[in-house]
Amino acid sequence: MSAVNTEIVLVLLALLLCSAATWSSIIFKKKVNQQSKLLVETSETLADVRKKLTKLQEKDTTYKEFQDSLNQAEITTRLQKSRLSAQYTSRSMSPPERYRYVHTLAAKGMSSQEISSVLSISIHEAKQLVNLSRLAHPK
Repeated sequence: MSAVNTEIVLVLLALLLCSAATWSSIIFKKKVNQQSKLLVETSETLADVRKKLTKLQEKDTTYKEFQDSLNQAEITTRLQKSRLSAQYTSRSMSPPERYRYVHTLAAKGMSSQEISSVLSISIHEAKQLVNLSRLAHPK
């Protein structure tokens, strides 16, 4: 009987090992499934974060372009203000004073364009004043 008992014990041990291996493989498969789900969730989260990052980068680019435009507009406004203030200052001169300046500058050989630039008046106005000055003070 001892041979039969040994065979029974061996069969039982083999059965126990098979059931342990099966149980281990089931547990391992569950862990693999859990890790797969976690990987899918992480991948989806990563994709969402990438989309958000792209949107934020686009907004940032738009914001920077707007800031550049705003800065350019501010510079243009400052230049226009200084030009307008120069024109206002030149217009605050009395007309006879302006005529004398034009006559003096024209007598020194300055062109109408140069005179308009110096006195901050239009070229057309400078030409008219030069012609009037020539009529008023013939050589």
